[in-house]
Amino acid sequence: MIDAAIGESIRRLGLHGQDGDCGLAAIEINERVLGGRGIYVAALSAPLLEEGRFVGHVAVYYRGLYWDAGGELSFGELLGYGGSYPALVQLSVGEVLAIHEQQWGA
Repeated sequence: MIDAAIGESIRRLGLHGQDGDCGLAAIEINERVLGGRGIYVAALSAPLLEEGRFVGHVAVYYRGLYWDAGGELSFGELLGYGGSYPALVQLSVGEVLAIHEQQWGA
């Protein structure tokens, strides 16, 4: 099955997708596994987003499924990273990199 192959390909990359590196992992997944065909999405804390802070998790949406460094994750799991009041947003690769740099001074 294609979805199982995607998950296995992601695991073989050995990505670290926690502690602020989820966006970088999403870029690697999209470019190296999905051929750039995925959409970057983030589940963020809506109250913190209103303050200009990006707290949550970035993943890739592809063919109706969400993917991160751990493989496939459900919509509910993704939203859970946004806390009690999550906001789901679509991002460009440039926005993913800008958020990472802003958070970690990279």
